Amino acid sequence: MDILTGCTGSIAAEVVKCTAKPVIRHVGYLFRFKKTVDDLTKAKTDLQLEQQKVQEAIERAAMNTEVVEKDVERWLTNVNQLMEEVQALENKVQVNLRLCNGWCPDWIRQYKLCKEAIQKTNVVKELQDKGKFSELTHRAPTPGIEIFSSSDFKVFESRNLAFQQIMEALHEDNNKGIGLYGMGGIGKTTLVKEVYKKVKELNIFNDIVMIVVSRTPDVRRIQGEIADCLHLKLEEESDTFRANRICLRIKSVEKILIIVDDVWESVELKHFGIPYPDDDYKGCRILLTTRRKNVCHLMLCHQRMISLNFLLQNESLALMKSIVGDNPDLNDVMLKVVEECKGLPIAISTVGKALKGKTVNEWNEAMYELRRSRLVDIEGVNEEKNTYVCIKWSYDQLKRKTKICFLLCSLFPEDYNIPIEELTRYAMGLEEYEDFHSLDEVRSQVHAAVNSLKDSCLLLEDFDKEFVKMHDMVRDIGLWITSKGENEFELRACTRLERNSNFERATAISLFDYNTKQLPNKLVCPRLKILLLGEIQSFEFKVISNTFFEGMNCLKVLTLKEQILSSQSLELLTNLRTLYLQNCSFSDDLSSLGKLKRLETLSFYECEMVALPTEFGEMASLKMLDLTNCTPLKQIPPNVIG
Repeated sequence: MDILTGCTGSIAAEVVKCTAKPVIRHVGYLFRFKKTVDDLTKAKTDLQLEQQKVQEAIERAAMNTEVVEKDVERWLTNVNQLMEEVQALENKVQVNLRLCNGWCPDWIRQYKLCKEAIQKTNVVKELQDKGKFSELTHRAPTPGIEIFSSSDFKVFESRNLAFQQIMEALHEDNNKGIGLYGMGGIGKTTLVKEVYKKVKELNIFNDIVMIVVSRTPDVRRIQGEIADCLHLKLEEESDTFRANRICLRIKSVEKILIIVDDVWESVELKHFGIPYPDDDYKGCRILLTTRRKNVCHLMLCHQRMISLNFLLQNESLALMKSIVGDNPDLNDVMLKVVEECKGLPIAISTVGKALKGKTVNEWNEAMYELRRSRLVDIEGVNEEKNTYVCIKWSYDQLKRKTKICFLLCSLFPEDYNIPIEELTRYAMGLEEYEDFHSLDEVRSQVHAAVNSLKDSCLLLEDFDKEFVKMHDMVRDIGLWITSKGENEFELRACTRLERNSNFERATAISLFDYNTKQLPNKLVCPRLKILLLGEIQSFEFKVISNTFFEGMNCLKVLTLKEQILSSQSLELLTNLRTLYLQNCSFSDDLSSLGKLKRLETLSFYECEMVALPTEFGEMASLKMLDLTNCTPLKQIPPNVIG
């Protein structure tokens, strides 16, 4: 009996405990109403602050063209939705307070509101905790290959065969490497861009990357392009460590296609971070384009190789008619002109654009000129003679101001994104547009010349309308024209510094992309009009000697990128009209630049300087002073800019 009583007492006590806790909690809903509402208000404020921080970070990232992560977008959407729900609850609380004026509250209503407020507070706190992101944004991919729409791609039998062979090879598991080879101007890049579009449309791969290697591969640039495509941030300084990071990122993708375009010689793919085709990793396919079949053998270990051949005669004629239109009166002479183009798409395109709208007599004259043309001095011209002849003939048809823009474009490195604004300043500096007085007038004329060159297929569209590109074969023609000085501008160009070279006849030197350890202390170039110096690889000493420019009294256009110099080294360049400085540092106060009385455009792009000297106000001819991204600049004296 005592045992039973004891058991009963214990059970009763537990029952009281179990029932008391919920009762106390529910009663608490009635008497802790104000604190509960205050807790919700505080949690809401904290979440709004977190939301504001995230939103501001996203806005800053957007200025750097970065893209918001998907989970961050979802979080922001959830926050906005929750804020609406909390606001609705707060409105109910205010209504409840007004109804009772603080006296004799509706206990049932207050109980429900308090319970809901506690639940919402927990949800708010939980969502705030989820807002602690490691990454808010990622780099936007470079505008896709589809931006460079393959509008020139025609579904000819010879092209369709190669296209189908590539697509079949991409579907075969045993083909990890595919080589597309053919001579320059045959249409390899156009074809692989079409493959890119089709593969993306069919969603065959998780990721697609396309890079351009070119004649002189820039490892760091190529690594950066791959990283951009894969939304990978590279913070390492060492190229080797960067390559390792890229390789790990590539191997994290289940299926990836990497298009390696314009390979001239065998290169080590591992330097770019690309796994070898014979690597154990099975998810990577490599599509390579080159002019040489042997490069495919060396790089792809004798895997699938596909040849891209000349257009057939009927295909060549069809391409020409698609450019100039179908005119029965031109059929005979058009066929003869097409024969001179030898089935090369780039030759047909450049000649066709130049002859569009011309008379039969003009077509006949063009045909005879193409037959008479000789370009025997170009290295390797025997194989690609007809292409060069056609491009040179197209150049000869241009107007004078368009020709100078063409030759200036050829001074930029291969596969370079050429800024049209730089072309404008160079053209103005060379006084080829002296009949136009304002920079805006010259800019308008240069844009017109660029459009004419694009219409002639001598320049290519870039994804950014403020830039253009030049096909490497077209660039070779431009360099050949300038290297011989056989042009009406007497422009004789040099793109290398050879030992014991004589530069007395040079009127243009372009060293944008050149390997050298040190510049000479002095260059004697009495006829030099334009010097482009920058982005030199393996350049150990970036300090330019004060005597370097002493032998360049005729210099009109000077570009220096990533150099350290004294403005005193420039004060002898009294004929200088355009000075473009990018990422440069200075060992003095720049006051010596005030002696350049003929200077019309002066650009300091991302340069390291704290103040502008008052002497800048003495440059009476100055029409433009560009201080873009000169963040250290703190002091600009009055009357310098006016």
